[in-house]
Amino acid sequence: MVSIAPTAETFLKTAPCARVQDRSCSSSFSRRFNTGPQAVLRRANYDKYARLVTCSKDPIGYRDGMNLFSCNMQLSLTDPLGTFAKMPTSGCSDEPDYDPDPWNKNPEIKESCNCYAYACNDRRVFPVDGREPQPSDPYEKDGKFRCPSFFSRTISDTGGKAISCDAPCKCGSYKIMVYVGGDYGRDRDGNIIRKSINPNSQYHYYSQDSDGFWSHKPGGFPVTDRDGSGKLILDPRNSNREICQPKPWGQDCTVYRKLCGCICLPKGGVILR
Repeated sequence: MVSIAPTAETFLKTAPCARVQDRSCSSSFSRRFNTGPQAVLRRANYDKYARLVTCSKDPIGYRDGMNLFSCNMQLSLTDPLGTFAKMPTSGCSDEPDYDPDPWNKNPEIKESCNCYAYACNDRRVFPVDGREPQPSDPYEKDGKFRCPSFFSRTISDTGGKAISCDAPCKCGSYKIMVYVGGDYGRDRDGNIIRKSINPNSQYHYYSQDSDGFWSHKPGGFPVTDRDGSGKLILDPRNSNREICQPKPWGQDCTVYRKLCGCICLPKGGVILR
């Protein structure tokens, strides 16, 4: 509910310091209260001309931490006004829930499953001798991944259907996003010290979750719903797609620049060959 006191000069501004996170909601106008574990609420904003009270749930809940609106914290990727535009889902709750623990807590699964296995929701122990899950014959003759052929082979192997990234998948399916990119190195000061000989030497998949956000699994590293800047992924196309892993000399990095497209996979995922 929104209550605004009418005046000749009505305008809104955020309270200068929303000290401790307050997810309760009360108003002298409505006298409505929301309490309990499901009452994840946006904080009211005030000024001397108008009073705005929002009693609706924060769309991202507690997923970005408990103190989203503390005055000493950055407000990036929080949603105090409920204006975030997530990419559309199927609307049928057919996307997988974001649940990283089964992927991350079993060392064999974490090491052997890559981004392709995660996007296809195929969680099992794969060989770790260079036979990681990937589309059949993904390389070109020059050792590169090129979008047209790589994308079509992903569709052929998974039985998925190509779709516009801005369109929702139909009920009974969920969306993945396919990228190719190259790797390089950074020293301890962040300077690039090794450029990729093959700019299309890597590929990566993102998977849309049931809450509309996206998650991924960089190789043998943990599943995460964060991008290269540590922010929640609303849309991989607008996120930081640089993935860096620490090395004794600095960082080994990959950046995925080329979007191949989006694919709808069957609900529940695909068992890879």
